[in-house]
Amino acid sequence: MSDDWQETLSFARNIRRELHQRPELSWEEHGTAETIRKTLTALGIRWRKCAETGTVAVLNEHGTTPAIALRADIDALPIIEDSGAEWSSTHSGCMHACGHDGHTAALLATARWLKQHETELSRQVILLFQPAEEGGHGAREMIREGALEGVSEIYGWHNWPALPYGTMACPDGLVMCGNGTFDITLKGKGGHASQPEICTDVVLAGSAIVVAMQQVVSRRLPPQANAVVSITQFHAGNAPTVLADTATIGGSIRVPDETTRGKQRNQRNRDQYSSSLRRRV
Repeated sequence: MSDDWQETLSFARNIRRELHQRPELSWEEHGTAETIRKTLTALGIRWRKCAETGTVAVLNEHGTTPAIALRADIDALPIIEDSGAEWSSTHSGCMHACGHDGHTAALLATARWLKQHETELSRQVILLFQPAEEGGHGAREMIREGALEGVSEIYGWHNWPALPYGTMACPDGLVMCGNGTFDITLKGKGGHASQPEICTDVVLAGSAIVVAMQQVVSRRLPPQANAVVSITQFHAGNAPTVLADTATIGGSIRVPDETTRGKQRNQRNRDQYSSSLRRRV
């Protein structure tokens, strides 16, 4: 048993490093899907394509139902890797920076282990390899194509590097907030940096927006609310002596539930209504 487990760990480590070298963005995970499917075939596990680059596999097909599902995500992020690791990304501008390579490798290792002990299983086990987790709604598309049919329970996990090796956490209640993204485009009047008085400076306006947005959580939500607003992008200009015509700002929000999310939407609607009233007055 011990040797078998060590072989499984080595199996997972090798796959993780292979996947890490070849990261692929949401809905582009064709090579990743091929690796997953070849590995499942080699393990003698039946699988089917789901949502193009997603994969659904089944263990203990004659076991009792409803089935238990285990899920991993497979896509990477548009980030340049500079880790220096031997298994560093070979795809320019793309990196497994969120650990989905580890999630996929762990689920394949679980598949290997369960296949070796398949006779000990009583229920069917469904393995879900989900594409496009990073904002691409891959879960929704897999569900639309029947990935959860006959499933009563589904389990997943997320790596957490801050935890000591060999430990895991499963607290009661909420663990991670829902994610949403936003982008803002500012349009002004560009010109030469020596004559800012005849320009409309979008960089200055954008800077004010960035600072103001740091107050959204503290001034729009009660102190006990768990929410985060992060500005992650600010793009403007191409030359140090020219004021830009346009600027773009992008970022992410994290909210714990629909109620908190709705407060922001309702506040926005109230602001728009109040503005309309002021214009009519």
